[in-house]
Amino acid sequence: MIIVKGMKNYIVTGASGLIASELICQLQNSCQCTIYAVSSDPHKLLGRYANNNVICLSLDELKKRIEQERLHFHALIHCAFARSKSGRDIASSLDYLESVLGVVKSGCISAFINISSQSVYGQSEPPLWSESTPADPDYLYAMGKYASEAMTNAALSDTNVRYTNIRLSSVSENARFLAVFVRNALKNIPIKVMGGTQSCSFIDVRDVAEALTLVATLADSMALRKVYNLSTGVTRTIAELAEDVRRIYKTKYNGNAVIINEEFDVKLEVGMDNTLFCNTFNWAPRYGYDDMIEALFDHYIKKQQLPN
Repeated sequence: MIIVKGMKNYIVTGASGLIASELICQLQNSCQCTIYAVSSDPHKLLGRYANNNVICLSLDELKKRIEQERLHFHALIHCAFARSKSGRDIASSLDYLESVLGVVKSGCISAFINISSQSVYGQSEPPLWSESTPADPDYLYAMGKYASEAMTNAALSDTNVRYTNIRLSSVSENARFLAVFVRNALKNIPIKVMGGTQSCSFIDVRDVAEALTLVATLADSMALRKVYNLSTGVTRTIAELAEDVRRIYKTKYNGNAVIINEEFDVKLEVGMDNTLFCNTFNWAPRYGYDDMIEALFDHYIKKQQLPN
């Protein structure tokens, strides 16, 4: 666990999301702090964060409090962004970022951490991608994330705010096909693998939150690079992940899963080199692919046991 002395103020946007929720919990455990959890619907968060040290509010409400109370913040971690294929949603996310950056530039925030995505690298270069690999976003969400980096750089490069863009690997808890593999195993439905040679890269949300907590607590005391890759640095093929699910289901849960392999001509190679982040922040991921799959099994088993 990361321990930081002294009371700090942090802002976390997108506070209802998976990453932000885990981050808020880990920040609370790491230091004495007040967290301003910013959401488009803050009232939904009140039950989750029934804690005097977590203040749930909208961005407009945050602006008013900053103006009235002259608050200062150690860091703002910007997690808010639409996970959508809609151009309107992506545009709305960028408009929201523009408003957030306006708050950052007001002088009340020491450090800004923008959560970007490994998707900005595209598919033109083979993995593992380093921070020096040219960006080549090849679909709308990826372009939106790259635009968020460009906006951050343009807004803050001539200010005293320390800032960085964290290019994040896909979070295992959000991995749709991996969740389908686990659910199918539990329901005795065959796991269908299309192709299977496609390589993927995932990271556990607990590792993400720990790493971001580390960046947030150190950000105002060190020189930050514009970009860091945050990943496990390890890839698996879809076929290997299916076999992992079958093995874990058998050895830990005493179940049997059937895998059906179907030929499918598709190329996918995804993966980032995390060396710079690990060396800079003296960090290493705690959770491997087996841990991620077991967490998914435990989640869905617990979900099945909940009353209707």
